[in-house]
Amino acid sequence: MTSPATTADIDAFLSQVSQLRHLWNSVDVRALAVHLEDGWHNVLTRCYLDPRAHNRVTRFPSLPVTSRVGCWQHVFALDRLRELLTGVGHGELVIGEQTVTYRAIEAPPSAQSYSFNGSTFNDLSERFRLAYRHWSSLSLGARGNTVWDIVKKVDGGRSALDNEVRAHTHPFDGLSGLAQFALGSPEPFTETATCWFEIFAPLQALLIPERCRYHGGELTFAIRAGSKAVEGDVSLGVFAVGRDPVPYTSSVELGKKEWRKDGSVWATSGSLRPGRGQILTLILRLGGYAVHRLTLFDVSAGSPSPQLAAYRVFDADLSVLTSSLTQEGSAGSSNFERAVARLLTAVGFQVDLLSGDRRLDEAVDLVAYLPSANVCVGVECTIASIGAQGKPGKLVARLQAIANSVPTMDVWGALASPLDRSRLATADLETAAKDGLIVLAQEDLSQLLLFASNVAPVSDVLSFLRSRIPAPRSSESKSTRLNWS
Repeated sequence: MTSPATTADIDAFLSQVSQLRHLWNSVDVRALAVHLEDGWHNVLTRCYLDPRAHNRVTRFPSLPVTSRVGCWQHVFALDRLRELLTGVGHGELVIGEQTVTYRAIEAPPSAQSYSFNGSTFNDLSERFRLAYRHWSSLSLGARGNTVWDIVKKVDGGRSALDNEVRAHTHPFDGLSGLAQFALGSPEPFTETATCWFEIFAPLQALLIPERCRYHGGELTFAIRAGSKAVEGDVSLGVFAVGRDPVPYTSSVELGKKEWRKDGSVWATSGSLRPGRGQILTLILRLGGYAVHRLTLFDVSAGSPSPQLAAYRVFDADLSVLTSSLTQEGSAGSSNFERAVARLLTAVGFQVDLLSGDRRLDEAVDLVAYLPSANVCVGVECTIASIGAQGKPGKLVARLQAIANSVPTMDVWGALASPLDRSRLATADLETAAKDGLIVLAQEDLSQLLLFASNVAPVSDVLSFLRSRIPAPRSSESKSTRLNWS
């Protein structure tokens, strides 16, 4: 029997899907299971709503099935979506000719049903830990036991299962190869991972960054869609800020624009003049969801600082700088650190970038000096949580060491992140407030870029930095300590 909570989660997801029912025609189900004494047990199942007709969905012609590992794909008609989800809630799903069990086998019998996590909207612009990385999507997930709880019951364990897959006539590189390349999982497949069922309803519309430009007050944009069915549901929001204290906001309806076939996708483009603003954010909307965002900078506006003007010789439209300031994921860590250093240089600081040299592992990522104001700022950059790996505590200790070495200067501390402030954990912001640390989130870095473009006075830059110390939870919190001397 399906629990009331599970039924509510399923109903919420189906309600969201029904509002955009015309976007999809079928459900592509892909499952990876391990055979135990009582049958096939789910390890990972990922399902994707697809705009194509049932017989047009891309098929994997020969997924491996051995005596103990099974991988299957089956495409259902969309009208069977409730049946599919309810089956998982009940603990069994028929995929083709096989029945797969969804049960937390290590739990007591009364608690073995998969736990559903509620219907979720996944914004592709927020790339941190995104489970589906092609389009923004609606999703529903359910989890059971760990992979280890399954594989430990097999003679030879994980290595034996991996070997069967590799030795198959149609081999994949073990369970991880199947999870990544047959099921489309972006996460590493480990024995400590949870057995998951996930379903995604892709909202197939994206801005095309390389074809979007903002120069001389004119905006050129281009959009890609997975199917022509989105054309009546998409619109474009425009938000621009500049010297004017009042931001510019507008919306552009795209329903009447001509969509053309572009390979396997559809595309449209256009241009408009927002009227004012130096930093502009495009917000692509589909059916009530903001499915993609892109920030552009008009380098022709304002009179940039000499430092920024010199840098623009090599990055004329600031595309490298702005993309690096929004780059998430471990691969973008060094680019983000260099971009923050360039940004602080552009607003007038003298910057010494220390990260990247393994001999300086115990140093802050960069030190920014402003001799005219007698200020020295130690900065830690992070592409994940600002509280990760004890960064605030380590920064405070390093700032104290700097203050002891240069007692004549005011020593400040800052944590920089490419994430929006709304995505930073409240507990991490409270820790920063307690220690008097400046927190520079994505919107704050954009403001510094605006300062650089308009040659803002040093006093304005310093006042802004001080304002980025998170507000304390209570008046008794010591959140104004900026001088470690």
